Amino acid sequence: VGNKALKVQYSPYGKEPYELILHPYYIKEYNNRWFALGVTNKKTDKITNLALDRIQSIEATTEPYIPNTDYNFEDYFEDIIGVTKNKRDEALKIELRFSEKRLPYVLSKPIHDCQSNARKDEGIIVLKQIIPNKELYQRLLSYGADVEVLSPDCVRQKMAEEAQKMVNMYNK
Repeated sequence: VGNKALKVQYSPYGKEPYELILHPYYIKEYNNRWFALGVTNKKTDKITNLALDRIQSIEATTEPYIPNTDYNFEDYFEDIIGVTKNKRDEALKIELRFSEKRLPYVLSKPIHDCQSNARKDEGIIVLKQIIPNKELYQRLLSYGADVEVLSPDCVRQKMAEEAQKMVNMYNK
């Protein structure tokens, strides 16, 4: 349905389904799930991403289509993992230390294209320019105790908070 605004009935996890008008621009796969990316109104240029498997219904509308004049999707995903990006967030240099047993895995299967194997003899990996988002934190948490965030403090603190939530959950 090229260059058409779409009326979408969407059902997010844990929330009531709702209806929105989407002006779709791009389809992206991440972690075995497909997402539609586009804008929902003229007042904001914020990209919305919708998981295709949570769309309950979709139909073309007569609403005028808002064309994409702001986004090059070849570059859009350059500084993130996954599909979640807040335009206000800045890309950071993130230093990670991996355990000796996990390091070969991360060296052979990089976390992101911006990965630098800074001091691999010490297990230090640097993500040179990446925006912290929920997909990055999910990836880092998947390494468990095999990774330590060395810097910046905001990412280190977020990981510590998530780890504490996990400790609290298991200490019940």
